[in-house]
Amino acid sequence: MTKSFFLAAAIALGFGISAHAQNAPAKASPAKIRLNESYVRASCALREALDGQPIIEGELSLEKMQEGFERRTALEEQYKDDLSRPYPPELENYVPGAFEYAEHLFTGFPCEEGLSTKAELPTGFRCRLDRMVFRDPARKQELKAEGGNATFVFIYEDDDDRKTEEKPRPLKAGAPQVAGFILVRGMLSGKSYTVIREWTGGSPVEALVSRVTNLNDPDDGIMPASELPYVTAANAAMFVFDLKNDTPAVREMSGGPLKEYRFFPSRCQE
Repeated sequence: MTKSFFLAAAIALGFGISAHAQNAPAKASPAKIRLNESYVRASCALREALDGQPIIEGELSLEKMQEGFERRTALEEQYKDDLSRPYPPELENYVPGAFEYAEHLFTGFPCEEGLSTKAELPTGFRCRLDRMVFRDPARKQELKAEGGNATFVFIYEDDDDRKTEEKPRPLKAGAPQVAGFILVRGMLSGKSYTVIREWTGGSPVEALVSRVTNLNDPDDGIMPASELPYVTAANAAMFVFDLKNDTPAVREMSGGPLKEYRFFPSRCQE
């Protein structure tokens, strides 16, 4: 199974994943894109209110689901003015780069759900993807990157028509859904492996792939170093390759030779 299988399926089916549909609070991104303070306050207040009074407790029931829906609707109505304008007016026409926007949507929303990571990188850490070292702390082994790739597409809803676009629209168009992948080619115990994390745009939400690198396989291709993204303390969650805890069904299909590994961003090569 190639790295492009899930992404191609996402584009063909027109599916996308919610930018905030993961599992832990994210750190704010230091990128050019910034959020209105009023949006941040409203978003955090909404999150705190919903966390403080769980929508569903115990058994799932239609009554509890209705209560949860009504509560969420009421809170969103209360904060609708602030939530409707996430960005300052001077940024609404700003068109971000593909990785810049994916990074923002996945890791740049304080108090909302985002990607989780166990990476402990120092403040100010910045390392180009092909210079990174990824470590499995339990196995005490390292994958030293030699190259990489990062590709994302953006899925917009237009009057009941779903469009998949390679370049983001201006921020004022609203947050799209996102599908894409990050690929790392690296050395482990003297052997070259390719590991890929995909946001699938369908079900399952994510997939992680590992295989012995095949230099003749275009799916193992890497980007020019000048085009690679940088790993930072703020976006490190995007660069976690937890193959061991991938969705079981997908893990058996695509986990590959490193499916028992959990790689976290560790350091920059000297």
